[in-house]
Amino acid sequence: MKRAKILLCLGLFFAGKVMGGYSVLSFNIWGIKGARYISERIKIVPKAVAKLHPELIVLQEVFESWEAEELKKAFISQGYSPDNIRHLSFSRSSTGMMILSRYPILRERFQPYFGFDPESGKEKIIRAQASFLINREEEKILFITTHIMPRIFPTWIKKRVIQYDVNQVEQILEFFQLAEFIRSEQKETGAEVVIVAGDLNADPCLLSYQLFLALSGLINAYDYLHPQESEGTYLKSNPFALIESGRIDHILFGNFSEKEAGFVPITAQVVFKHPYVSEKGRELYLSDHYGIFAQFQKSSSKPLARPLPDGLWQKLNSQERNILLKWLEQEKDACVSAELI
Repeated sequence: MKRAKILLCLGLFFAGKVMGGYSVLSFNIWGIKGARYISERIKIVPKAVAKLHPELIVLQEVFESWEAEELKKAFISQGYSPDNIRHLSFSRSSTGMMILSRYPILRERFQPYFGFDPESGKEKIIRAQASFLINREEEKILFITTHIMPRIFPTWIKKRVIQYDVNQVEQILEFFQLAEFIRSEQKETGAEVVIVAGDLNADPCLLSYQLFLALSGLINAYDYLHPQESEGTYLKSNPFALIESGRIDHILFGNFSEKEAGFVPITAQVVFKHPYVSEKGRELYLSDHYGIFAQFQKSSSKPLARPLPDGLWQKLNSQERNILLKWLEQEKDACVSAELI
């Protein structure tokens, strides 16, 4: 029994330290102004994360500057260099993304999503995507993160109930731009390994998510290891969650070199599924989301990123295809106008 406990402790201590591998955590901290117990929860987050010892962390909804400073201070004390910490504020990304890497960031690029408002007929900039080229022991890893527009279920708009999902097309358009961004950044940097992590606000069963997989060619780490399972990250088992949304936080990967060894996930799991005790003695969940964590191992027998599929448009039914084409045309016009501005 004593030996088992020692092995368990060693396992927790070395979690994330995979020989020749890489570990990634994505977690939405629910830091929106007015979120319940945020001042207590934010002090627990770094302690919970430390048990996983991830080499790369991406957080969403770090909205307030004091939240960013609190987290930055705590993670620096854990060994993350301030030179490799980035906070994309709410005013810049609309989602307050924070990135922490144990390895040097060589290059970074920030790009907003362009949307189209059908009521005003004008383009709008909403949310964002960002890429970071990371130098991990002479190996270049392209990391991309984002926070996709959530779907909206029956809701009140202008004093009437809208029974359809008004954000479905917007989400599809963001996924479309994200897939284009991934392929463009991979080509420009020449990175052989790409990792994408973030709050994608889409369960794998949604059209928008499946379209993104087809366009990006990436593989979901959790689904790769658990093809018959689908544990959620936003569930009503968490008292802070408002609805049952399924697994909406994801870590994906892509190997783009046939010759070189690539990454294969050896662990992919939902984390932070239980309450933690705050400094005030309250038992609190860390957020309205659970986190998603993955560990990758270098391997020559790795799955390759899939090429763009043939006949993709033919696989969509006519209604979906017509809606998407219509909005993509509006999106194209909006982007051209934005470039002129």
